Amino acid sequence: MDVTRPLSGVSHFVIGGWPTYAGLAGLLLLSVSALAFVGWFAAVPALTASGSGFYLMRPATALGVAVLGTSLLCAGSGRLRVLATPAASLLVAVAALDFAQTLGLVPGRLDAWLVSLVSWPGRSPQDGSPLLSGAMLLALGLALWLLPARRRWRRRIGNLLATGVFGLGLLSSLGYGYGYTYTQGFRTVATAYPVVPLPFAFAAMAAALVLLGASRDGACVRLLTARGEGGRLARRLLPVSLLVPILIGWLQQLGEWMGYYDRGFGDAMAVVASIGVFTFVLYRYSRALEYADIQRRRAARRLNALNAALEARVHERTAQLEAAVQNLESFSYSVSHDLRAPLRSIDNFSQFLVEDYADRLDAEGQRLVGVIRRNAQRMGQLIDDMLAFSRAGTCEMVHAPFDPAPLVETVLEDLAVDRERCEIVVGPLPRLHGDKAMIRQVLFNLLSNAVKFSASRERPRIEVAGTVADGEARITVTDNGVGFDPAFAHKLFRMFERLHPDAEFEGTGVGLAIVRRIVERHGGRVWAEGNVGAGASFGFSLPLGGGTQ
Repeated sequence: MDVTRPLSGVSHFVIGGWPTYAGLAGLLLLSVSALAFVGWFAAVPALTASGSGFYLMRPATALGVAVLGTSLLCAGSGRLRVLATPAASLLVAVAALDFAQTLGLVPGRLDAWLVSLVSWPGRSPQDGSPLLSGAMLLALGLALWLLPARRRWRRRIGNLLATGVFGLGLLSSLGYGYGYTYTQGFRTVATAYPVVPLPFAFAAMAAALVLLGASRDGACVRLLTARGEGGRLARRLLPVSLLVPILIGWLQQLGEWMGYYDRGFGDAMAVVASIGVFTFVLYRYSRALEYADIQRRRAARRLNALNAALEARVHERTAQLEAAVQNLESFSYSVSHDLRAPLRSIDNFSQFLVEDYADRLDAEGQRLVGVIRRNAQRMGQLIDDMLAFSRAGTCEMVHAPFDPAPLVETVLEDLAVDRERCEIVVGPLPRLHGDKAMIRQVLFNLLSNAVKFSASRERPRIEVAGTVADGEARITVTDNGVGFDPAFAHKLFRMFERLHPDAEFEGTGVGLAIVRRIVERHGGRVWAEGNVGAGASFGFSLPLGGGTQ
């Protein structure tokens, strides 16, 4: 489940893989309480205490453990999860009643009522510290409510309650493990020592661990399950931090009980052993961290070297690109001046030849001179188009918002369209954002193509329309001309690609390539639609906020 979204109700507090652990803990608690109830109602003392001299688990405590186990079992089950909240409410009620009766705030005893159901002479419901066990149950019940809360301060209080219950359970368990049976054993301890029945201590610790693991603020659980170095270090050190102090304390108690040393020497030995163990662990993992840091620094140096090499390659490629651009500009200048001058000479001298020596040339000679002039002029136009294509990709752009409608009218006037014969429809056009001069070139190329390819129709029709959609302004130029095969639409915007021969329509195949380059520099796109004999529609779109060069 998504732990980032707000949760509501105890039934939604289990996260990740914790439903399984919640179910297992619930079964453990139900088993412990069932054994205690069987011991009380069947008069089997061994089932209500862990051994001779151990404190009994009161019926009220067993009831609270059963309700707690039911709540955890429901929370870990998909179908029964809705029952977790009512079970937690019942736990809070039972624990609060037992705690208040123990303090004398409420008359009567829940234990007395439960014991009265059976007859067990000589047995008392006293479990050593009924106030402590009642407080621990109440704390676990409140934690069940607070841990899934939306507000962080409530979840933190729930974490603190669960942590406190775990600490008290561990303290009581260690007392039993070190031989403090409280009614007999190695030593006699003060009755103020916090003690609860051993089965209840284990059950409370299991429930507290499940609640801490299920908390959305469970930083300890996230750290323990992390895949990084911190998670691995925490998983290695956790057993040491838990088991080593317990083992040292047990060895200290064992040595004192067997008479090897007195209490003072035992305490000193425990301190020295703790210092030695934790110093060794600190040394071991400090070396591991130092080695990891050395590896990190080496990797950083290699990364810096790779970055430096990459930057050097980028600078080198940039210099090569700048040199190529300069060569292209030089070539463009050469084409513009050095090649166009000879072409003009060829055209002019061919014209002089026809004008001055027409009487000396037969029909075939005049035809050949005409071919020379037409090809020279075509070559000059091709050079002009190539230069225009080059400038469309390199010239500086000046972005500004403008109205394209006046540009359309200006282009139509420049094309000298016969509006009496050709129907021109210009609809509402959206405002564009870009280089006005370059967009005029786009409109000129599209409209000139529409005029050229629809000229053979008896009643040519050209329509210019505009729309705004999906964050872009779109303009289309539609004609009723000869159209094209849609299977070759992808070739229309390529350099020198033509779908009609020169004998039908003149051109160099560069105009639409210029349109595409200009529009793409504005961050837009171009498209073409049409069918043979059914006209064509060419369009382009520009971002409403302006594109990039």
